Amino acid sequence: MTRVLVTGSAGQLGRQVVLDARAAGDLVAGLGRQEPEPCDLTDERGVRALVTAFAPDLIVHAGAWTAVDACEADPVRACGAYGPNMVRPVLRLAAEHAELRFVHDQVGNPTFTADLSPALLHLGEQRAAGTFHVTNQGAVSWYELAGEVLAASGLDPNRVRPVATSDLEPARPAPRPANSVLDNTALRTAGFAELAHHRIPLQDLVDRLSRESGPA
Repeated sequence: MTRVLVTGSAGQLGRQVVLDARAAGDLVAGLGRQEPEPCDLTDERGVRALVTAFAPDLIVHAGAWTAVDACEADPVRACGAYGPNMVRPVLRLAAEHAELRFVHDQVGNPTFTADLSPALLHLGEQRAAGTFHVTNQGAVSWYELAGEVLAASGLDPNRVRPVATSDLEPARPAPRPANSVLDNTALRTAGFAELAHHRIPLQDLVDRLSRESGPA
């Protein structure tokens, strides 16, 4: 049985890692602001004490603050829980507006926790050494991804309109890279399988959200 310590365990990725590790029979301890024993990840002494007490075999550091502009304004707090994913906001906006606008000049790899979590645990269990990028396959812009979310939901993807980052109003405080695509070569070279194309878990997530919301 592996002892797994998960930071940000109340966030998107951390919560999934906790579920997957427990399902595999691992002993799991979660660290986060919303745990029964809250842990501030900026408190080095407190974190060291908790890590020492639990003595983990594997640490999955999933604690993060994904509100980029807020991080820019308050770097001291730029450590905490994962923020919301993009799918829910797109569906909410689609229910409220006839037209949606997303930037077309920022490209990355949409990656889903249901795929990423078991891959991280597998890397840890195999004691893989080095730095690995682990993403779902398929690079898209935010504009393209929003259209895919609508299409997966049975809605018209043409309701999404492209906009340049420079034309956003108001302008975003924190600069975004135009290309956030991550190369999974190290993962492949080490003999580990790449994650599926992002459209597969995207459809799974949209279907699950549809079941949870029930009939309209």
